[in-house]
Amino acid sequence: MKKINILILKTIFVLFLIFIFQQQQYSQIKRADNVRSALVKLIEYCVNDDYQNASIYFVYRGNDSLRKWVDVYDYSNESDKKDVITQCKEVKSLVENGGEFTFKEFTTKKESEGEWCVWQIAFEKGEKKTAYFACLKIKGKYALGDID
Repeated sequence: MKKINILILKTIFVLFLIFIFQQQQYSQIKRADNVRSALVKLIEYCVNDDYQNASIYFVYRGNDSLRKWVDVYDYSNESDKKDVITQCKEVKSLVENGGEFTFKEFTTKKESEGEWCVWQIAFEKGEKKTAYFACLKIKGKYALGDID
């Protein structure tokens, strides 16, 4: 009887571990999809020179230390507007020179700013065949913080 109880407990424990692992995988897939969706919107706005809508998809990296890495740009602010236009042009140039692109690999990494969600994007042509778009979750949405 004792052997059966131990076997049942071991089975329940293994099933619990499998469940936890599957939940983590699902969470990672959902996060990857959310980041991909945000990047697709951002790219669309940048390519169409829609700076105002693009602004909320960029992590603030300006001079205000209270906002840096924890906020997005405010297009109504003149200083923010300049940074948004510069970053949009960078994204637009990368996409226009690279042509068609595909999302290749998604990774995450914890840093002092938070959890970076990084999509490796491959371009079909151009000088830069691969770029890494690194995003942070700001105010419940993913925003681009860096391109490598």
